[in-house]
Amino acid sequence: MLPLLLGILMLSLPGCDSDKKAAAPTISQVAVQTAALTRDVEEGSGTGEIKPRIESELSFKVSGRVNARYVGVGDRVKTGQILATLDDTEQRADVASARASVESQEASLRIAQSVLKRREALAATGALSRQQLDSAVQEFQSAQNDLAAAKASLATAEDALVQTVLRADADGAITARTIETGQVVQPSSTAFTLAHDGELDAVFNVQENVLSARDTPPTIEVSLLSRPAIRAKAKIREISPALDTTLGTVRVKLTIENPPPEMTLGSAVVAHVRYGSSERVKIPWQSLYSLDGRPAVWVVDPASMQTQLKPVTVLRYDSATVVLADGLTPGDIFVVDGGQFLRNEEKVAFTDEAVQ
Repeated sequence: MLPLLLGILMLSLPGCDSDKKAAAPTISQVAVQTAALTRDVEEGSGTGEIKPRIESELSFKVSGRVNARYVGVGDRVKTGQILATLDDTEQRADVASARASVESQEASLRIAQSVLKRREALAATGALSRQQLDSAVQEFQSAQNDLAAAKASLATAEDALVQTVLRADADGAITARTIETGQVVQPSSTAFTLAHDGELDAVFNVQENVLSARDTPPTIEVSLLSRPAIRAKAKIREISPALDTTLGTVRVKLTIENPPPEMTLGSAVVAHVRYGSSERVKIPWQSLYSLDGRPAVWVVDPASMQTQLKPVTVLRYDSATVVLADGLTPGDIFVVDGGQFLRNEEKVAFTDEAVQ
């Protein structure tokens, strides 16, 4: 009986060892890094265009058919230069008619004035009643009013004739044209857009959330898109109060300080904005997890080798890293890879070489 019991005991011992081995916890292998402060330069860039500070929308003030067009897009013009003309046959006829009316009213006024003088002389001798004199005065005043109205009509007709000729209101360059010879135009419809000579602006469409989240940048530089080496300093001149609801952008105009001659009207430029620099902790994108909807990072206690999901505050998301405002301090060991299935207070393992 004793040998049988000893045999059963010996057979059962290997089974106990295997159960202990099966019950031993599995330690996850993770890749880690050590948090450290690095120089964080906050900067950005955007593409825009060089545009004139002042731009005019030039149009005829009368309707008519375009008789001639003398300039096109890109042409330089001087103040007073003729840009286009309308067929002025109707306006010339109106001027002739108005002048004839003025001449007729002048003749009527002369007759009324002569009548008034004669009646004044007769009234002075008592040969004419007061009523007849007053009638002559009224006719004279009416003739004066009619002449004034005729002269006003003549001035209007002459102005309409002048308006059949469209002239440049400043020195500059034509940037847009909407008329052709033979086209019938309506009053105040834009015929040309004139960019005035003088100061130029760099104009950009900036995302509204960028403007609302930032202070005015202390340093701005603009460079030519085609020739980045050509640069100039700039400062914000105007931020549009209106939001483009389609793109979610706001128009920003920069004044270019001492622009190089290569930065001409219509040039594509890039604005380089630098807000400053500071010491920040940066982590790779894959290190970021979530704790109750907030950003968090797995931190490893080097003494116990246990994990803890620690909330962090994100300052900015860059293309390759996440810049933290707080949450990690220099020297903290955090998980870079292998944290998908970790739990709080779980033991992990990593090599010394993995701590960077």
